[in-house]
Amino acid sequence: MPASLLLSAPASRSATTQPGLVRLAPLQGETNLSYLDRLADRYRLGVKDLIPPLLQAGTELFRGFRTDGEVYLNAEARARVSAFCRVSESVLGRALPAWAAHEPLSPDGAGPAGRFRFGAVVPAAGEGCRLCTSARTGGAKPARLYLQPHTRVCPRHRRWMLGTQWVDGAPAGTEQIGLAGLPEVLSAHRSHLHLLRRRPDTARAFEVAHAVIVSWWAQQWPEEEEWPDRVRQMAPSGADAGWWRLLVRDAVVYPETVALARVLTGAHVRQRLLVETGGHLPHMLAHTPAFIAGLARVLRRPWLLDRIASASVGPLLVWVQHCVRAGAGSAAAGSLWELRTAHRPRSVARELTVYRGAAARREEAAGGGGQRLGLRHTSDQAFTAGLAHARAYAAVHGHLAVPIGTWFNGFALGRWLSDHRESAALPPEHVAALEALDLWWRPPWPVTWQRFYYQAQHHTRARGALRPEHGFPTTGFGLGQWLYQQCVGYESLHSAQRGLLAGIGLTCEAVRVARPGKHRAASFQRALGCARAFAEAHGTLVHATTGTVQDGHRLGQWLAGERSKDRAHQQRHGTHSPGALALLAIDPWWNPPWSLQWQRSWYQARACVQDGKVLNAAAGFPGTGSKVATWLTTQCARYDTLLPEQQDLLARIGITAAAALEATTRPTESGTDYATALGHARWYHAVHNTLAAATGTIHDGFHLGQWLRRQRQHARDNARRGAPSPAAAKALSALDPWWCPAWSLAWQRSWQRIHDQSETGARPGTGHHSRSLTPVQRAWLRRQHTRYHDLHPGQQRLLAGIGLTTRTTAGPGPVPPHAE
Repeated sequence: MPASLLLSAPASRSATTQPGLVRLAPLQGETNLSYLDRLADRYRLGVKDLIPPLLQAGTELFRGFRTDGEVYLNAEARARVSAFCRVSESVLGRALPAWAAHEPLSPDGAGPAGRFRFGAVVPAAGEGCRLCTSARTGGAKPARLYLQPHTRVCPRHRRWMLGTQWVDGAPAGTEQIGLAGLPEVLSAHRSHLHLLRRRPDTARAFEVAHAVIVSWWAQQWPEEEEWPDRVRQMAPSGADAGWWRLLVRDAVVYPETVALARVLTGAHVRQRLLVETGGHLPHMLAHTPAFIAGLARVLRRPWLLDRIASASVGPLLVWVQHCVRAGAGSAAAGSLWELRTAHRPRSVARELTVYRGAAARREEAAGGGGQRLGLRHTSDQAFTAGLAHARAYAAVHGHLAVPIGTWFNGFALGRWLSDHRESAALPPEHVAALEALDLWWRPPWPVTWQRFYYQAQHHTRARGALRPEHGFPTTGFGLGQWLYQQCVGYESLHSAQRGLLAGIGLTCEAVRVARPGKHRAASFQRALGCARAFAEAHGTLVHATTGTVQDGHRLGQWLAGERSKDRAHQQRHGTHSPGALALLAIDPWWNPPWSLQWQRSWYQARACVQDGKVLNAAAGFPGTGSKVATWLTTQCARYDTLLPEQQDLLARIGITAAAALEATTRPTESGTDYATALGHARWYHAVHNTLAAATGTIHDGFHLGQWLRRQRQHARDNARRGAPSPAAAKALSALDPWWCPAWSLAWQRSWQRIHDQSETGARPGTGHHSRSLTPVQRAWLRRQHTRYHDLHPGQQRLLAGIGLTTRTTAGPGPVPPHAE
């Protein structure tokens, strides 16, 4: 049927009243472009011949057309397609993942519109099983589906979907390969489906496992490896061996990837790993021998144990370190499946492109053409230059535990090594080159510890055994004190640290008989006497700053060191250090769990009370001085956020919960009354359309941000007590219903700015790529799209006002701004 006859009927007529129109059901997981292409094929037309006239979108819709792309439609366009194919939008929305993913704008600002996208901004898709497609559609037209790792296998017809048929150079007819001779792949698929049903984190674990296996794939294979046989079974006759090896990579390693994902998702595996490491970050996989031995057993590769034990980089070691951090209860618990960009494997399409480029360069070099030097070459040159300086330093000092500020032969070697230690994208060959100079150039403990260790190692070589049972008599004060501290905290050390100490004679037996040196004990008593004298003169030890000197002793620096030791001892053992117990007898708050500045300010306020001044909260603490008054006002404003010990200290000087509430509801220092403050709020809202002002906001000389903060705190206190809202809260709610949100004010300000732009004609929520938005705003919208279902219902209602709803966030993801 000619396209002109098909499209001549008005779009508003029901499709059921138009003779000659066919009903085409979508396939589950199909791309929009594939569905529209199959729809056009029913009328013996191409998709570029049918869809632009149907949407009245012009010939620019499919500019840069590629079969691996995707077309996104707005609501009006989706309604036309639904009417034309005689399938309801609800059915299309359930079957097509990208059906309502974005809302492109038409050039006129209204009417049906579409947008074609391709490349990295489109989620991975590939041709579905042809036999299944033919059975479901009754035709020979193939369909493209959004492929997930577990949907690449068709167990019914024993096929693997490569999804790379659009790559130039792929052999014809190899988009799908048979698995008849590979029962391990089909068995792995059944295990994968079972794992997906049982473990909610299987999808993310599979990504990590795939990155690990691909990192092994890139290495030299031993003779007993099964992968070469799988590659040969899959390869058609006459195929380029190098090209085919890259093309079938994901299919070949699929069984091992599923097996590794099953290991990584096991809670008992992670628990045993935490016990094995003792809560310490492993420097290399050799520090987790039981884990890698179990891994080799599960993957049926005994040789793997020796291959990966020395690995000090890579996704598997990073995952192990994440497990240790998560098991220790740190903030890393939410990043267990975090996969760094440097560890993400390149896609098969990218690998094939690189392979083709390398072949072209070889031909160019054979023909006498010059090689192109890119960014990687420049990076390698810079590393080579830095490595030469590191090699020269190691030749002189025997290690690379260089302080960060060290310059060597005119080169900032300390900074260079520090940057490389912190880099998450360091190539394995660079790591190997540095480890050849110093195996512990990047230890999982502070580099300062490593420097002391090398100092102790040099001492034993020059002056013999350390003799811990006699208090390390041949060492100086600093080194001897450090060695004794290692003996005291020996059980809490990393297993590798204990191994290094054993190399200089500090074995398990030696540390048990270690004694502190007499000169160190005398030095501590002398410092303790200086601390006692300072406390008697000033009433506290917190007034001692870094530069404080008492009776010729650097008391401030000594106290700072003792505070660090005490915190470390509490973190490891849950009790105070021996030195801290002596200092607690002098000043109970010498090392408070809050900042020293807070404690100093408290002592200043207490001094005012001791001088006979009354802390009048209602009057703004007159007679205490501006700094003390400001500090007291701040404590009253954030009283409920203070620790119980802090509240108890404030109660000792008369600042109770009632006094704090009285201070937050008093008039401002300048005598501005409630009506004046509310007038500033109205003026601010008229200008900015919101009352989500930052705490430091000053409006026409009035501290509006602080006043609003006090009102929010007052309103929340009343809500917790079930008391009625105060008059100020009611007046502010009339100005801005979201003046006291349950989320951060920064979020509210970001939403308000985008909402104001949407009121001027921009529609930022429809596709997330309006040219009127800044890159920061686009990034903010992408974050809301990603975490939409975790947001507060009130936030979701606000986002609906700028076009972000459950429907618009159900697609594969927003189009990044660089895709414009």
